[in-house]
Amino acid sequence: MRAVVIATGESTAMRSLNERYPTPLLPLLDRPFIQHVVECLVDLGVTEFDFILSHLPERVEQLLGDGRIWGSTFTFHLSRDSSHPYNFLDLIGLQGDEEPVLLAHADRLPDLQTLQTIFCAGSDRSVVLYWQQALEVHRPQTAQPESSDDRDGMHWTGWARLPSRSLKGLSGDLSESALASYVITMARRDGELIEVPKPLSV
Repeated sequence: MRAVVIATGESTAMRSLNERYPTPLLPLLDRPFIQHVVECLVDLGVTEFDFILSHLPERVEQLLGDGRIWGSTFTFHLSRDSSHPYNFLDLIGLQGDEEPVLLAHADRLPDLQTLQTIFCAGSDRSVVLYWQQALEVHRPQTAQPESSDDRDGMHWTGWARLPSRSLKGLSGDLSESALASYVITMARRDGELIEVPKPLSV
């Protein structure tokens, strides 16, 4: 199984720390956050990884190496724009592999039990994980929600299992919110949307 891990390494909330460390390398307990993500995916049966890097990519590559210690193969791609790192998804879709692709973000980690149940299933349909947030009671009357997903209080976790063919033709200019709308719409049409607890986040 193959995974695409978005690990661009910048966060507005972590700007001072990002001067020296990409966000996925910040520690969670005894190891960098991205290592928890990798080990979770290896446990799910992933053997091929594509990492999309941007900020301080050499630090991530130095930590992870070629993947041999996890029995996997790691390939690194460099995105020049950390806010629009999805230009490699189309190339992966064009390879024509029928196996589903796990799409993950290296700065957040959903509930592990849910991941094992969902991503080990043998379906080629889209599975998108989201978490629900209660709507704000005191939202100003003039404020308009950014999207229908925002209006419903639905937030994409950044994790999904997608048919590789669904990545063909995706624009490289997609923001995360645009990609979220795409995968959620796809799951509503021909797949499954699954609510999970809010993911652990850097």
